[in-house]
This record gives sequence, C-alpha cells and structure tokens, in this order.
Amino acid sequence: MTLQEFFTENPRIAIAFSGGTDSAYLAYMAKKYAKEMIAIYVSTAFQPAFEREDAIRFCKEYDIPLTILERDVLSQEAVVQNPSNRCYYCKTVIFTEIQKKALELGFSSIMYDCSTDSYEDNVRKVKEMADIAHSYGATIEGELGHVGDNPDSAEGSSHINPADFYTDPKMAKDFVDKTGVDALAIAVGTAHGAYKLPPKLDFERIHTIANTVDVPLVLHGGSGLTDNDFKRAIQEGISKINIFTDINVAAVEAEFRKFETMNKGIIDLIPAAVEAVKQETLKKMMLFSSNGKGTLNQPSQDELVKAVVQEVLRELGRK
Repeated sequence: MTLQEFFTENPRIAIAFSGGTDSAYLAYMAKKYAKEMIAIYVSTAFQPAFEREDAIRFCKEYDIPLTILERDVLSQEAVVQNPSNRCYYCKTVIFTEIQKKALELGFSSIMYDCSTDSYEDNVRKVKEMADIAHSYGATIEGELGHVGDNPDSAEGSSHINPADFYTDPKMAKDFVDKTGVDALAIAVGTAHGAYKLPPKLDFERIHTIANTVDVPLVLHGGSGLTDNDFKRAIQEGISKINIFTDINVAAVEAEFRKFETMNKGIIDLIPAAVEAVKQETLKKMMLFSSNGKGTLNQPSQDELVKAVVQEVLRELGRK
C-alpha cells in the first residue's frame, strides 16, 4: 500500500510530529492526500527549543494544522527514577496523550501496545483506553504476548524459550473480554526488525486463538517470513499483517545498486528507492490476496520523489 492509498483509505489522520525528517515527510503526504489531518507535537522537558521551533516553522510553511500539547513527563515516577528503559515510559506518556487528542478530534481507530507491562497493567491500561476510544465511536487494537525487537528479542535468542513469550489462548480470551479491544496483535514467533535466526511461527497457536476470541488477529513483525508462512498464517486466522523491514531493505538495496552504476549523490538514488518500495509492496499485496480490493489510482512517482527531495534538502540545510 502506498502512502497515497493509505491516506485515501484513512482520510482523517493525526501525525505524531517531532519536526524531524520522518514525521515531516508523513505530515507532508498526509496534508497532500488525506481529507483532514493534524500534526500533534508533544512538548516536554526533554525536547530542546529548536525542535519545537522547527516543527512550528515546517507546519506554517506547508499550511499543516499543528496542535502543541504541553505535558510534564517528570510527574511520572517511572520516568523520574531514570531506569535503562526510561524512554519507553516517556514515550508511553507522549503517545497516550496523542491518542487521546486524536480521539477528541474525531479519529476512528488507534493502536495501543502495553504488552511489555505486566498482564494486570496491560489489561488495566488498554481497558481504560478502550473505554475512551469506544466513547468516541473509535476502534482499538491491543497487544498480548511479547513480539520482540531483534536482534535481542526472545524470539531470536537461543538462550530463552520463545514460547514463554507467546500469547496464551486462554489469556487472550480473558484479555479481549476484560479490555473490549476490537483487534488483537498476538505473539506467535515473529519479532520486529531483522532476524538473527529464521523465525518459526506457531501456526497451531494462531488457529487456537482465532477459534477462542471473536476479534480479528494481527501479526506484527512480518518481515523475514516465507511466502508459505504468510499464507499459512492467514489460513489459520490472521487478518492483518504489519511489515516494514522487508520494504526498508528493498529500498536500501536498490540505492546501493544504483550507486554502483551511477556513483552520484543521495538525491539521484531516491527514485530507485521509491520504485523498490512500490514493487515490494505490490508483491506483498499479491501474496496476501489483497490486490484488486481497492479502486485507488497509483500515486505520481514524480510527486513522491519531489517531496522526498524537498525534505532531504531542508534537513541538509539545518546542519
């Protein structure tokens, strides 16, 4: 799915906006293709003044609606204690506020991942957010079990039993019943990022969970799976698959190939990356039998390239 297709299918979008290149590009594309969008910048004690100024300047230049939320993350004891995973707690505060603001603005769906918390805290937090989402008529996706982050994920380690982190079918039913989520991301052998070892999906677990809960199942960490893995996972009950690394790798490899033949700068490599992303996305759509289910036109590659070039030049101008 291209960004134009995504923003056309999801015409009301809230962008978590930091002012950096990635979120700036997303905000630019959302402004271009979505019917209604807003950029949300959360200002905390950890954001330097120039980041806020950059965010304001960018949104003003491209006529992007910007909402700035002032939040005191230091009021959170978990942040003040400054543990090694302090960024997780800080980002939890920030993204929770963004999701609440998005719901206030009328957005129709949110994803809320508290799976690294204890089961009790996961249930409590997701239930609270689900109640808020449903009060606005929105849907919510929760996550149960640990979908790891490679290369240090349990799924990619030979020293830990991966099944210890998988989603338990009985717990999945309890989680869905107690939280009221509308979709459930489950841990069945995948992990975010690139794998150190080939992933092994627990298809029987997918089948069991699909027949235990009455909400759509989501598979995170889809990159690195074989075509047969994807087909079997869908057959056993997966309704949504998240993929990034495969698409990212395709873009990088295309840029390297282009550089070897051209020996030019990054701006000259962007068209090759855009085409590689498009082709890898189309390949996945065909594999998942998602093709032919939309009526959207293909985006203009020239427009995409122009937007990326503008952002690269703008970022270089800041340095």
